[in-house]
Amino acid sequence: MSEAVIPKSIENLDHPLQDIVIAHGEWVKSNGREGARAELSEMDLTGIALDSANFSAADLSYAILRDAKLSKTELLMADLSYADLRSANLKRADLRGAKLNRANLTDADLVGAVFSEVNVSSRAGGGEWRARLEHAKLVRASLNGVDLRNADLEGADFRDADLRDANLSGALLIDCDFRGADMRGTKFYNTDKRGARGLPIEDD
Repeated sequence: MSEAVIPKSIENLDHPLQDIVIAHGEWVKSNGREGARAELSEMDLTGIALDSANFSAADLSYAILRDAKLSKTELLMADLSYADLRSANLKRADLRGAKLNRANLTDADLVGAVFSEVNVSSRAGGGEWRARLEHAKLVRASLNGVDLRNADLEGADFRDADLRDANLSGALLIDCDFRGADMRGTKFYNTDKRGARGLPIEDD
C-alpha cells in the first residue's frame, strides 16, 4: 500500500510566499542566474490569490490549489501533475507546455486559457514542448475558447464540461470521455480519437 501525500502548510515555508513569488520571477527572467525556482510541491495553497503572477517552470506537483485565484497567471512549462485545482480560477492563464497529468480540475474556470505547445530554445534541447493532461479530471470545467492545440489529453475526463469554441486541433484524445460536454463550435481537426467516448459524429 503506497503512502498518502500529506500536504504541507504554508506556515512551514522557509520564506514568505510573496518573497518566493518575487524570487521565482527573477529566476525566470534571468534564465536561472538569479533568484530561485519556486518549489511548492505538496503545499496546501487553498484559496491563494496569485493572479497574473509568473510561475513559469515552477514545481506545483501534488499542490492543493483548490479555489485558487490564478487568472492570467503564467504557468508556462510548470509542473502541476497530481495538483488539486478544483474550482480554481485559471481564466486566460498561460499553461503552454505545462504538465498536468492526473490533475483534478473539476469545476475549474479555464475560459480563454492557453495549453498549446511551446517552442524550446536550442540551448535547452530545442523542439516543441506539448502540454500534458494525461488522465486529468476536467468534469464540469469551463473551457470556453480554450486553446488545447497539440496537447496530450490521453484518458482525460471532460464529462459535462463546457468546451464551446475550444480548439483541440492536433490533440491526442485517446480514451478521453466527453459524455455530456457542450462541444458547440469545438475544433477537432487532425486529432487522434481512438477510444474516445461522447464525441459528436460530425466533429470537423
